[in-house]
Amino acid sequence: MPAGYWCPVLHAHLPYVRHPEYPSFLEEDWFFEALTETYVPIVRVLAGLLDDGVEYRLTMTLSPPLVSMMTDELLVGRYHRHLDNLVELARREMDRTKKWQPHFHDLSRFYHREFSDVRRVFREVYGSNLVSAFRKHRDAGRLEGRALNQAARELLLAQSSDWAFIMKTNTTVEYAKKRTRDHVARFDYLYRALTGQCRLEEPILREFEERDNVFPEIDYRVYR
Repeated sequence: MPAGYWCPVLHAHLPYVRHPEYPSFLEEDWFFEALTETYVPIVRVLAGLLDDGVEYRLTMTLSPPLVSMMTDELLVGRYHRHLDNLVELARREMDRTKKWQPHFHDLSRFYHREFSDVRRVFREVYGSNLVSAFRKHRDAGRLEGRALNQAARELLLAQSSDWAFIMKTNTTVEYAKKRTRDHVARFDYLYRALTGQCRLEEPILREFEERDNVFPEIDYRVYR
């Protein structure tokens, strides 16, 4: 008997800071540092896990003040400026340490790569919207699991002995053929969506689940 279970929960929160009356403000820098050193790296790791097909479970909450700041146009614009300054500072440090402090040169190169990649992920990958980035990763795992379970259902229904028996005995053959084709077609859509050949649409998946809702406790992992 286990003595208990350990369940880590990440709670992301910062006090609300926003000072449009000043061109820059120290407390806003705390928010920018949290984005650079915590929140962008988290979504970068989640993207890597998703790309590598790694199954993971993560419980994480975003507080309302943090979500508000992440989607505030003024703060997002200032964060762009903050990132540009970090990348430029790191570039200058590379030049300086190469000549005057070579033992720190590798460190300055590391920070230049890191800040440049954080800027790329924030701007290019997620369109400067970390809330949508977290939402994407939340939905990706949930939709993928549902789609895999439904694909297993469709295969089981397509392989049902009744359809083959009906066709062999020549009774309601067309109906049996239609049911088989429908299940195979739904499985084919799910397979293409799961392998990145087309977009996995939640309304379509929900329609499949409502139409073929047998085996409610099915778990695709038992078929591995």
